[in-house]
Amino acid sequence: MADGNFVISFFSDKGRTKLVQDERGTWKAQNGKSELKTNGVSNAEVYLYTVMDDDTIKYVNTVKDPSADCQEDYEFIEQRVRK
Repeated sequence: MADGNFVISFFSDKGRTKLVQDERGTWKAQNGKSELKTNGVSNAEVYLYTVMDDDTIKYVNTVKDPSADCQEDYEFIEQRVRK
């Protein structure tokens, strides 16, 4: 969200009908790095990001630590959902 908060929903099925959990927290991005601080997790996740087009961003995790929310190598592509 534009106010620096986020909600990430995880589903166990492709149709997104079986919610596993929601994560909430705050984020900021600058100089090619994005930082997400999930509520209840001590360390922030830090990603390098690449804007692929107006609706698509690729993220690559840079913090691989047992205390982080994302503990291993991880990357994903975020696609904007327009309403």
